[in-house]
Amino acid sequence: MMDMLALRLDQSNPGSQHLAAEFNVPEKVKMKCQYSRENSPTKHMLEIKQSAEDTHFSVQDLIDGLRAISRNDLVKKMEDCHPGSASLQELRSQYPIIFENICLDLDHHNNWKDLGRNINIPDETLQQIATPTSCVNTVLEILEKKNPRLTVKKMRNVLKGMQREDVCNVLHKYLQDSDTIATLLENIDCLEKVAILLAGEETPGKKNWLHFARELGVSKEECDSLKPKGNPSPTRALMKYLVQVNPDLTVERFMQALEKIQRKDVVSALRELIRAKQDAEDGPNISCPASRNES
Repeated sequence: MMDMLALRLDQSNPGSQHLAAEFNVPEKVKMKCQYSRENSPTKHMLEIKQSAEDTHFSVQDLIDGLRAISRNDLVKKMEDCHPGSASLQELRSQYPIIFENICLDLDHHNNWKDLGRNINIPDETLQQIATPTSCVNTVLEILEKKNPRLTVKKMRNVLKGMQREDVCNVLHKYLQDSDTIATLLENIDCLEKVAILLAGEETPGKKNWLHFARELGVSKEECDSLKPKGNPSPTRALMKYLVQVNPDLTVERFMQALEKIQRKDVVSALRELIRAKQDAEDGPNISCPASRNES
């Protein structure tokens, strides 16, 4: 049942956010259901900024960046708990909940890229954070093992068939047609640019790393295992919260809420699963054979 609910409500509208509103779920809880701390792009971006060797990134730098994007509500939270002269590491270690909530808020309102530009994070880095490239790198490593003699020329021909001239141009800039995939993997600058382009956000009609992998013989099973898992299901997180705060919530009340947000398709699927479960528990209806006397 949870698989069905997650499949139907995570990526569609009306979805889990509308269902959360129907049950009066607090805004902060909705944010936590929708975004995970582990996969927070804001958190990742600030970790990159903090670890840069050529800068001492302070709380005041972050405050200035937040002011520049008109997030004075978050500025106030930071000023109330920590002086601007402190380092970001001090804020994270002494006020971890406030730091996590600021990251979740920026993720939720999609402000993190604007903040990144104001604290001088390169656009290329922001793009890489937004579109994880690990799957592309893994695909290229798989292809090298399958065919270490795979040439840049062959890859460019495949990319041309995919109408990805942008990736072809990067390969042409850094490598020769006679170079092999091993050369690509060794050229860090070229590899990063190719990975970012092929891992780009899925756009209808625009082919990406998945098409590239299949064209060059990577199996469907291998590709499926490489697909980014993304954030945990917001529907699953919402259901966990609803059960915790209201353990007596009935299935009937839940289905009424689904009907109210105009998701009768989910109600129908839910009723079908319940009937199937009841039938399985009841077992097959087997009639006893008539006795010889009765015959």
